[in-house]
Amino acid sequence: LEKQRAAMEAQGDKGWSAFQKGDYKSAVGFYEKAVELAKEVSDHGALAVFSSYKGISLAGMDEKEKAVVAFQTAIETAREFGLSKVEAHASLLLAEQFRDDGLADEAIAYFLRALDAAYTCDDRNGMEIAFGNLGRLYLEKGWAEQSIEWFRHAIEVRDDTPNKASWLGSLGLAYTELGQYDEANDYFTRAFNEAGLNNDRKTQAICRGSQGNSLFEAKRYEEAAT
Repeated sequence: LEKQRAAMEAQGDKGWSAFQKGDYKSAVGFYEKAVELAKEVSDHGALAVFSSYKGISLAGMDEKEKAVVAFQTAIETAREFGLSKVEAHASLLLAEQFRDDGLADEAIAYFLRALDAAYTCDDRNGMEIAFGNLGRLYLEKGWAEQSIEWFRHAIEVRDDTPNKASWLGSLGLAYTELGQYDEANDYFTRAFNEAGLNNDRKTQAICRGSQGNSLFEAKRYEEAAT
């Protein structure tokens, strides 16, 4: 068993190395071998983790349907054996793929599933990613009021989040959508200042642009122009 376990870990390391080089086809091959060895040694955690990495590699090759199957294998294995953190991570990966493919309803379903699993093991990073993405998807669907709750949860769940400026800016967009321009302006200003603390000029520029659009919609043309 120890020999098989060492071989499994070696295949996983080779898979990760190939993935980092962008050689997704080789990565898939290595992860497939790692998955088979994980089954042989009955290492359910490794089976779930290597299946999820196989999914990322397949997604890199644009093999979307096969990637979905790999992610689902990871999720079901993790759930069956009570591996909540792995289930949360794999669910986030699948949700992000659905989101990027424009499948909002499927993405929402898996972000909710990720959130549930992340709660179970107090994975605050996983919770934040799920909350924030649910906020964005709800906002895209025109459900601005509900999106505000998700964005607030994303900010509150993790004190040291590096994404605070992004969530504050998203709150500004949601309040703009609702026509509550004073609140929107306040959140855009907070987002701009938060991004400044991290020297994040790109987010600051986005905040200023969004703030200008919001002020324009509020018919505060002179402020919008500054």
